[in-house]
Amino acid sequence: MKSSPENVPWGWRTAIGLPLAHLIIQIVLALGGSSLLLVVLWATSRLNADNLQAWATSGVFVGSIGVLGGLVSLALIYAVVTRLRKWPFRATIKWVRSGRLWPVILGAVLLGGAMDTVTVAMHKPIVPDVLRPMFQGYAAAAVMTLFAVIVTPVVEEVLFRGVMYPVSVRSLGVPGGVALVSLLFALAHVATYGVDVYLVGQTLVAGLYLTWLRARTRSLIPSVAAHAALNLYATLEAIVIVNLWK
Repeated sequence: MKSSPENVPWGWRTAIGLPLAHLIIQIVLALGGSSLLLVVLWATSRLNADNLQAWATSGVFVGSIGVLGGLVSLALIYAVVTRLRKWPFRATIKWVRSGRLWPVILGAVLLGGAMDTVTVAMHKPIVPDVLRPMFQGYAAAAVMTLFAVIVTPVVEEVLFRGVMYPVSVRSLGVPGGVALVSLLFALAHVATYGVDVYLVGQTLVAGLYLTWLRARTRSLIPSVAAHAALNLYATLEAIVIVNLWK
């Protein structure tokens, strides 16, 4: 693993603050969306517990909130990272070319297959119960694909491997930085999976691969590409299992 200084014009306050701000943005938008959903269901005389739960856990709702929250977070990240255009965004965040991408994409797909093999061997569901309603129906699947495959990889990689990683490396060195960022990346997904040790553990493994790519290539692009490939693998799998595998 290559070691190099990571010189960025921010410190731990920004490295921790931006992921927290992203979480708060998602929570605020989810609460606002839920309130709007309540009003719409009430106005159309369809307000009951079953309808509310069905809509609130649907991929159309969850994915739309996720996409909107991701775009708002990216705007905030851009403003903070560039200090309102005093710094170049792509160079500062390490969005730079680093060679061929197909090996890291292939690695992501193989990692997804390996995790599926372990999941089946442990008699656990390939698609977690908490995610199944989000992929029910093709409209939901389309919105979730946009959210999971395009928006999420960019936002999460910029936050964790772009903003947090260089600060971690500067304080802890490359091995410590890789370990810390991967652990925090996994813990952040408790908001998605709940306190599920197995699913969070899988996310930790994925995070180690993505952060290792960032350290190895000194670029954010390979980790974004690998993250998108891994999410595409999981998304297509979920769409097939939930909608076609009866």
